[in-house]
Amino acid sequence: MEGLRQISQKIFDENQRFNKASHSQTFETLLLSQHKDGSSKIHRHYIVESELVTWTGLANVDVEATLRLVCLTSEPDTSLNVSRDVFSSILYNLKVDISMLYMICHVKDGFHYFPGDSTGFESFLPTWFVGTSRYTVVWTFDAKRSSISGIVIERQPNTWLSFIDALEKFNACIQAPQVMCFAITSYQMHFYDGKLEAALNDLRRIEKIIGFGPRKGPGYRHGVKDMHPARKANLSTFAVDEIFVHSQKVHEVAGKIKNSDRHRRICARLLDDILAANRTVIEHSIEIRDERRKKYRLALQKLSEAVPVLQQQIDANTEYLSYMRYRAENLSQVIIALLTHEDASATIDLAAASRKDTSSMKTIAIMTMIFLPATFFAAFFSLPLLQWDQPRLFHNSFWVYWAFTIPSTAAVFGVWHATSLVNWNFFKIGSVSK
Repeated sequence: MEGLRQISQKIFDENQRFNKASHSQTFETLLLSQHKDGSSKIHRHYIVESELVTWTGLANVDVEATLRLVCLTSEPDTSLNVSRDVFSSILYNLKVDISMLYMICHVKDGFHYFPGDSTGFESFLPTWFVGTSRYTVVWTFDAKRSSISGIVIERQPNTWLSFIDALEKFNACIQAPQVMCFAITSYQMHFYDGKLEAALNDLRRIEKIIGFGPRKGPGYRHGVKDMHPARKANLSTFAVDEIFVHSQKVHEVAGKIKNSDRHRRICARLLDDILAANRTVIEHSIEIRDERRKKYRLALQKLSEAVPVLQQQIDANTEYLSYMRYRAENLSQVIIALLTHEDASATIDLAAASRKDTSSMKTIAIMTMIFLPATFFAAFFSLPLLQWDQPRLFHNSFWVYWAFTIPSTAAVFGVWHATSLVNWNFFKIGSVSK
C-alpha cells in the first residue's frame, strides 16, 4: 500500500496544476456541529487562503460531532484555484490517504474508499472519495473526535451552494461519516431527475414535431395512401437542416440518459456502503468512547432506515431510463429515415431539373435548326461552283459537291438512328429486369 501511495504522490506532483490565489481571495466553508446539550449549529463562512490551513486544523473539543468542509474551485483544464502549499497542508490536516491524489489529478469519477493506515511513518484516516461530472468530494473521519473533515472541488460552477443546502438537511446524523454518502445520493438523484425531466420534454417535443411516439403530432403519416390529395399536401415536411437539428438534440438526450445511468450506479454503491457499515462494526468504531459509539450507531441506523426509500427511487429510475433509451434509439432511427427520404426527394428534384435542362437544350437545338436552311443557302450561293456572271450558272464539276454531301449526310443520320435504337433497347431491357 505504501508503494501505491508513493506512486500516487509522484503522479500528482507531476501532473496537477495550481493557480496561485491572491491573498484577498476567499473560499467558502461549512461547519456543522452537534453539541452535548443536543443542539446543533450551522455556520457558513468565507475564509481567505492564508487562514484555510489554520481553520482545517482546528479541533473543537467542546462539541459531540462536527462536519467541516471547504470549497475549492477548478478550471476547465482541471487546474485548482489554490496554491500548491496550501492544498497540501489542508490534506495533511485532514489526514487524507494520499492514494486518492491520483483520483484528483486525473479527474476520476465514481465512489472509492481508502481504509487509512496508522502503522507507517504518517497516519492516514479512513478516506472517502466521490467523483461526479459536477464536483469531487473527499472526506475523512476521525473516530476519536467524531469529526468529519473534507474538501469539495467544483468541476462546474454553482455546485457548492446547492450541495450544502442538501447536506444541511442531515445535520442530525453527522456522528457517522456515511452521512456524506447519503447526502450525496439524495442530492444527485434530485439533480439528475430534473435533468431527465428536461430530456424527456425534448424527446416529447421532437416526437410531436415528427409525428412519431406515444403522442402523435402534426407530422403523423398514418394512412397516407388512402388520404385525400388535399390532405396529403398538408403533411409536414422537413428541411435537411431541421432534421440535423433534431438529430443533434436526440443524441444530446441519449448522452444525458447514459450519464444519468452512470451516476445512478454511483449512488447505488454509496447506499451499499451505508448498509455495509450498519451490518458490521467497522474498524474505526472500536476507538469511539461509549457515548460516541452509541450516537454513531444511532446515526448509522437512521441513515440505514432511510436507504430503502432512495433505493426504490433508484430502481424506478432504472426502469424509466431503459424506457427513455428505447424511445431515443427509435426516434434516432426515424430521423435517419427522414433524412434518407429527404435525400431521395432531393435526388428526384435534381432529376426533374435535369429533364428541364434537357428540354431547354432541345429548344436551343430547334432554334438552331430554324436558321440552318438560311445558313445553308447563304453558304451555297456563295460557292464558286455557281457562276452568276456566266451564261451557264452551274460549273461542270458541280456534281462532285452533291456526290460527297448527300452520302455523308445519309451516313450521319444512319449512325444517329442506329445509336438511338441501341440505347432505347438497352433502357427497355433494364426497366424489365428491375
